[in-house]
Amino acid sequence: MSGVVQPVVARLAASKGLTGALAVEGMAGFQQALRGVSTSPIQFVLPTGDSASRSSSATMITRQDGEERFDVVTAFLLATLAKAVDTLDAVRDATRQTLLGWPHPLSGEPVEYRGGRLMIFDPAKGQLFWQQSFAFQRLFEG
Repeated sequence: MSGVVQPVVARLAASKGLTGALAVEGMAGFQQALRGVSTSPIQFVLPTGDSASRSSSATMITRQDGEERFDVVTAFLLATLAKAVDTLDAVRDATRQTLLGWPHPLSGEPVEYRGGRLMIFDPAKGQLFWQQSFAFQRLFEG
């Protein structure tokens, strides 16, 4: 797992009593879940991108202000839609609270919440995936 993802997985796993997730995994688990979820709710942490400003250094050292982005996708089995919606609200609120303002170990900068959305709703497979986006600032040097 990447340096962005692994600390987030560890933080969520340590807080799974709070978030209600039964497990927290990375991208490999997510690929499997797209074929069908067997545990609910389960969370996946996915790196989603980075960006950087132009270098402001006039020396041979390149320094760029950057941003790392990642998503937390929570998958639910839809035993009943009403129960899934109630669980969704509790898990997404707890996930946001667990990560919001937490200083990511790569930079020490606080994680910011960027928003959430319904990613997949598949009544035929009986599953729902909710995606929450987060980011933190960091300095890239080389």
